[in-house]
Amino acid sequence: MILADVPRGQFLTRGIGGKDNYQLCDGQIDHKCASGCYRVYYSGKKEEEASDSSQWIFWVNRRMAETKAIIEKVQLFIAPQTIYGSDSSMILVYLRIK
Repeated sequence: MILADVPRGQFLTRGIGGKDNYQLCDGQIDHKCASGCYRVYYSGKKEEEASDSSQWIFWVNRRMAETKAIIEKVQLFIAPQTIYGSDSSMILVYLRIK
């Protein structure tokens, strides 16, 4: 999937190393995000899985609350709809704050 094909405002999954990497996310649920997209950051120790999960559930919840608060302050996002021959790692986005 080319990132330019992602519908505006839609999150992508990050199942790094998994078959679901960079698929369209069907909705933000703290537990689903922690156990799916952020599982690669768990310690890998079975006895720490519950605490790792709790930590990432809490982190996702805080991060999404902050993201939603920032989005409420933005009146307009302007970004290219299609990116051709991207030889740059930076995409210019114009934000107009309310």
